[in-house]
Amino acid sequence: MSNAKRPTKEITLLGRGYIIACDTGEEAKLDRAARYLDRAMQGD
Repeated sequence: MSNAKRPTKEITLLGRGYIIACDTGEEAKLDRAARYLDRAMQGD
């Protein structure tokens, strides 16, 4: 799939925002993974 057609999702890690491309329908999984990673990196 071309990156130009992929949906994007803004995530936050350690207080910084990032815009990430993902496959259609995977936005919720990306959001959940980002929240998990953010908590893990903060040591919570």
